[in-house]
Amino acid sequence: MMAKLQQLIFIISCLLNHYSHADLKGYKFGLDPGHGGKDVGAIGNGLQEKSVTLATALAVKKYLELDGAKVVMTRSTDKSVTPSISGRQELVARARFLNSKQVQYTISIHYNAAASRANGTLAYIARGDCNAPHQSGQLAYSIVTALKKVVGLTLMKGGRGSSRLCRGKAGVFAYGVVMVVDTNMPALLAEVSFITNPWEAKKLKNPDYIKRNAWAIYTGIVNYIGGGRKPLPYMKNNFPPKLLLPANNAENQTLANIVFSWQNENPKKYIKQVTFSLQEALNKGKLPQKPKYIRCEGKTHLAVGMREKYSPAGCDALQPNRWYYWRIMLDLKDKSKQIQGHYFKTKSSTN
Repeated sequence: MMAKLQQLIFIISCLLNHYSHADLKGYKFGLDPGHGGKDVGAIGNGLQEKSVTLATALAVKKYLELDGAKVVMTRSTDKSVTPSISGRQELVARARFLNSKQVQYTISIHYNAAASRANGTLAYIARGDCNAPHQSGQLAYSIVTALKKVVGLTLMKGGRGSSRLCRGKAGVFAYGVVMVVDTNMPALLAEVSFITNPWEAKKLKNPDYIKRNAWAIYTGIVNYIGGGRKPLPYMKNNFPPKLLLPANNAENQTLANIVFSWQNENPKKYIKQVTFSLQEALNKGKLPQKPKYIRCEGKTHLAVGMREKYSPAGCDALQPNRWYYWRIMLDLKDKSKQIQGHYFKTKSSTN
């Protein structure tokens, strides 16, 4: 009984502490922040749509990449794709750009405008894709329902012009906008909410609310992909570090010449300490019930300050053809922790 309890405690600890599980590895997404450059989009309550869409898309990109996916952006700054043209030609250029990058799914992010009382969330997809397997209807519905659950937005029941509400999918409409009909992959255009609504606009001026919208979109994507995948937890102020090297196959065999690297996207003023540790693993994705730490410079957990790479010369030697787990832990000044880890395997001594 005690052994089972200890095992349960260990599993819960892993779920709480290890944010990165690369569940979306192998997927490639296209993100299109609506408008940009001279095209400001909708305007309301001191907000320009082009700025809000970009902030949202960049946060979605971070979550997708932290979860192992590749992301292609039509723009990552306040610029249009084709500064010399605009309107429909600009949208066609965006669609063709994403087609050329062979992304698997495209999400175009917009914010709506109407009378000041209007608010809610909706997504447009191509006609005929409402219920077709592996098409955009299911993905769109997963995203808008996540937005409803996470930030409390109402699912819209009335669309625009000739758009038709998908049967059984509140908030999802079939409509011939360029980004969903000129793209070669399942695509949707999300109108996240209304910047013309004064109460919604007040929330949109809070960066944390933008991140919540982004996390909801990311969560909707993960739920759609399915297969037992779980989204990374929502991170209010900061993002955990992004690991760079080694990947799942270390090229070296000993601690003396392996360099571990990461990128810290948190403002340094928020960080109290950065700690490095290395453990033996039974196999990929599994630590023993009682983790065995490899000693580095006389310590099992080595404080590395603000550094973003570490070569652990002086640690115990790694064994060939074995699995290990390394992690970086951030102690933040708000007393929270962020942990990022990665399994890797040393090469056989015969290689």
